[in-house]
Formats: sequence, structure tokens, C-alpha cells
Amino acid sequence: MLQDYGSLEIALYFIGALAWRFFLANISGFRPVWYVVAATLIGASAGRWTPLTNLDGWAQGHLPGAPVHVVFAMFLSGIVFSVTACIGLAYGLILRSWKAALMLALSAGISTVLITLLAIILLDHWGIRVGTGDAAMPKVSAVCTLVSALIGGVMLGTGFCWFEEKTRVK
Repeated sequence: MLQDYGSLEIALYFIGALAWRFFLANISGFRPVWYVVAATLIGASAGRWTPLTNLDGWAQGHLPGAPVHVVFAMFLSGIVFSVTACIGLAYGLILRSWKAALMLALSAGISTVLITLLAIILLDHWGIRVGTGDAAMPKVSAVCTLVSALIGGVMLGTGFCWFEEKTRVK
């Protein structure tokens, strides 16, 4: 299904992200709600165009002969870091706090990279490795983007609520 409906997966990802951000705005009490939704869309869109999303191209040019699964891990780690870090920066900007922006970006970015690499290692341990056939790349991509989105959402959500509450009491 993921191979046949790749564009549907992307659309569902954005719909899910928007729904979560809407709930995040309601949970945190941040008003206006559309700021959080707009920051999510802008951060996710900006994150897809950072130089970190081209780590596979860099690896192919500078590390010839690197195994496919290692290049894929670099590529996916670059994407999940840049997207979550850009969303974290956008959240910090709507909170009007550079400290919040940097903390949200770094904590969410690093945690998503770590969970992505852990998922790749576990899947490799279970015999699902990118480059070995049997549609391994869509399987690894789906699992890794799912767990990184969950962990990134938790990190961004809890951090956003904490910083929003901290700025509200002032």
C-alpha cells in the first residue's frame, strides 16, 4: 500500500500533524490556535529543504562504496532532524523566546535522530535492511518515520507546553 499510494501517505502525515498541533494548541492553552498550525506547516515545509536532507548525495560523493543501508540511515536522519528542528524553531518563534526555539529544536531533533537510528538497528537485527530486497526500504521508511514522528511530537508537545506555561505566568 505504501508503494502504490506514496502521495496518500504524505497527505495523511500532514493531516495527522495538523490534528495533533490543533490538540496541542488546545492542551497548552496557547491562543490563537492557528499560530501553532501555521508554525507546524512552515516548520515542516522549511525542514524538507535544508541541506541536511541531502546527506545521501553528500555521502555518495564523499564516501564512495558506502553500504546502501548506511547512506539511507544518514539520509533519513538528516530529514527527521531538519524537519523536527525547524518545527521546534518555529514554535519558539511564536512563543517569542530564543531559548525555547533552541531547546525545542535541539531536543526534538536529537531525540528523533536517536529513535530513527534505533529503529533502523532493530529492523536490521530482525532481518529488514535497506538494499537487501523484499521491499525493505518502504518498510524501514514507514517504521522510522512513524516512530520519529511520535517521539518528535511528544518532545515538541511537552516542551511547547512547558515553555508556554512558563511565559504565561510572567
